[in-house]
Amino acid sequence: MTSSTGLFGLPDFFAPGVATAFVLTALRVGGLLLVAPAWSAKSFPMKLRTAVLVVFATLLIPSASATSDLTALRITPVTFLSETIIGSKGTLYFSDGGTQIKDRAGKTLWRYRKTDEDGDPYQNEHDELYKAIREDKKLNNAQYGATSTFTAMLGRYATYSGKMVKWDEALAWDNSELPEKLDFKTPTRFSPDADGLYPVAVPGKFDPSKPLGYA
Repeated sequence: MTSSTGLFGLPDFFAPGVATAFVLTALRVGGLLLVAPAWSAKSFPMKLRTAVLVVFATLLIPSASATSDLTALRITPVTFLSETIIGSKGTLYFSDGGTQIKDRAGKTLWRYRKTDEDGDPYQNEHDELYKAIREDKKLNNAQYGATSTFTAMLGRYATYSGKMVKWDEALAWDNSELPEKLDFKTPTRFSPDADGLYPVAVPGKFDPSKPLGYA
């Protein structure tokens, strides 16, 4: 394996795979930092945010190179459009390698199918779109978009409230968080405090059935 370490123990960004690993690590670190309330505060300058992100990503490169082959890393649509669920006994991956659960050692514990006969979903959706255009046929995926979006909303309701939330129950709620009028003058329902922070949902206190359930 090619060495990824340069001067002073810092990553050698000219080594194969190191630049790609840096980008992927920065994406992961950035995603984690986004959930930190202080990170989204206006009092946290953008230049400082960028510097912290770069430092963290740089420091993590040696660890990444020690546990994986950096030359095999690739930046694909799945890099930016993938989901991962981390559990107590393993991790569920949704990727171009197929939906599967792996334990901490990387052993596959469960897989949706033995083969990925469905193909790459990101490629499939484009194939269907281009086929419809060539054949001059209507392609309406609004139902998929609506149901998948509301499924994500159910997950947010359940996570924020710490309670089980049912589909029909949530559909019946009058809890719109949109402003009363959609223009550039009407204030939003939520405003940051003096420190630039927005309300944070607390499980057990947050009521998803109300527009201002944070209170």
